[in-house]
Amino acid sequence: MLSLMLAAVEVLSFNIRYDNPSDGQNSWVHRKSTIASYLDQSRVDFIGLQEVLPSQLADLKTALDDYNLLARTREAQPDKGESAPLWFHRQRWRLDENQHGTFWLSTQPNKAGSKSWDSSLPRICTWGRFERIGEGEPQAIWVMNTHFDHRGATARLKSARLIRQKIEQRPTSMSLEPVVVLGDLNTPPGSKPILALGMADALRGSSSGTWNGWKAEAKEGPRIDFILTRSLESISGKIDFLTTDEGRPASDHWPVRAVLRTPRRPF
Repeated sequence: MLSLMLAAVEVLSFNIRYDNPSDGQNSWVHRKSTIASYLDQSRVDFIGLQEVLPSQLADLKTALDDYNLLARTREAQPDKGESAPLWFHRQRWRLDENQHGTFWLSTQPNKAGSKSWDSSLPRICTWGRFERIGEGEPQAIWVMNTHFDHRGATARLKSARLIRQKIEQRPTSMSLEPVVVLGDLNTPPGSKPILALGMADALRGSSSGTWNGWKAEAKEGPRIDFILTRSLESISGKIDFLTTDEGRPASDHWPVRAVLRTPRRPF
């Protein structure tokens, strides 16, 4: 029988809040060590972050030396603006060099910096197909990390449909492989974008929220951060109420985690 680690995949999604000096006591310099330690000690298979500026990415790359990275900023210039980086554990997974990249959530998904509909900003999805190193289930998995627009309702729905289209258009030989979508989707469970994605919600049993507005006691706010799955079932899904040594939230979002496995087959 496979051990739990070999029979499961653990993933984490976290909007870390961009480096904004105007945040004062909540600015990045006061939070980065807490976030870096949390991510490093998580030991998960895949980490998807949102709102990551190049300087923040550099800080975290130093801490996450057990992981390889996929990242591209959302602006036309690749060294400018936020990214939605995707880390994968280098000892457990290898990247399929023919199946990975970044696309823009717009009517021109291959055009860097593009935006459409009522989106206030360019938005992206970073994705890859990963093959397990050694034995275990699943042997291959697709992971997508994204951040939907915070203002445009039409943009959120169209973005969800675009990601689903990307999933549906995978090569036939890979079309049954499991998929995980990580991200800050800026919309609650049961909303039109979530329904349009047509995936299982790994945190569907949680009554807590993920938006805290920098208030450590805010654990019942809206849940707008997700781990969504296809062809995987959730063993556990949870929200981590991560705070700094001073007791302040490490971000204005709480991180979310889940342990996933291939569904049990009937005998």
